[in-house]
Amino acid sequence: MDTGSSKTALAVGFDGSPASNRALAFAFDLAHSRGQPVFLVHASQRDDRRAEPTTDEEAATVQDAIAAAVAGWSARASREEVRFTAVVREGDPVTILLAVAREVGASQIVVGTRGLGSVARVVLGSVSAGVLAQAKVPVTVVP
Repeated sequence: MDTGSSKTALAVGFDGSPASNRALAFAFDLAHSRGQPVFLVHASQRDDRRAEPTTDEEAATVQDAIAAAVAGWSARASREEVRFTAVVREGDPVTILLAVAREVGASQIVVGTRGLGSVARVVLGSVSAGVLAQAKVPVTVVP
């Protein structure tokens, strides 16, 4: 996916959480003022650490919620005249977000944070920490 955008796009990690909605709102404000396209990036990944596996019905419910959120952001993009593309892939969120950022020539990555403390971050992992550690472009972490 090459947009020919020469390092001017914003790639935004999105999981439907309030933190990712704040990150996307921040990116929209930047994009609107800079004339940059926004790429919402959602990586769906089953959590093997759960005691009970996710059922197909649960997975479909999550997918429906993400699709509804993406539709809402798409409508906002139209109203605000922001170029907007949603990218949904299966896999590790950090890997997917970094790959899409490279593919679209993102000049910046925007992610939200849930405010996990250092112990929780070590135990649970953190997309924002993983992106910060591996990104080749500036990363903005929105609280």
